[in-house]
Amino acid sequence: MVPKDPSRPASGFAGPRFRLCHSRRTAGRKRRIPRGWCIAPARYNSRVVSDPRRGPVERGVLSADTSPEIERLQIEAWRRMSPLDRLLAANALSRQVQALALAGVRHRHPHASERECFLRLAAIKLGRERTVQLYPDATGLFEP
Repeated sequence: MVPKDPSRPASGFAGPRFRLCHSRRTAGRKRRIPRGWCIAPARYNSRVVSDPRRGPVERGVLSADTSPEIERLQIEAWRRMSPLDRLLAANALSRQVQALALAGVRHRHPHASERECFLRLAAIKLGRERTVQLYPDATGLFEP
């Protein structure tokens, strides 16, 4: 057992600091927070991040590179949209994300057929096991 350091407070923890990830792919994993940085709780639709070089910096909640004023204007614009306009915007964004993912598959596998690209995109969206269950011809794609 390591003896306690008398200069350190009893409740202090000197090891690396971590925070839990909230994205879907990395949910529950711990990510290291850079030394000197501190994330304060979100208040009033903003997040205060303490940068050791610049001091407290206020960032938007939806995007780390957007100022709170611009984010507030964006949210107000979304609120003014009709439900149909919001649905059309979400549909267009979904199609763009799918096209970007398909472009990534084609970039990684330039000689793949259309069917193989479709199956690889399905594996990205559904996972390998579910893709093989739904499309038995995908079995050969994922074997080493």
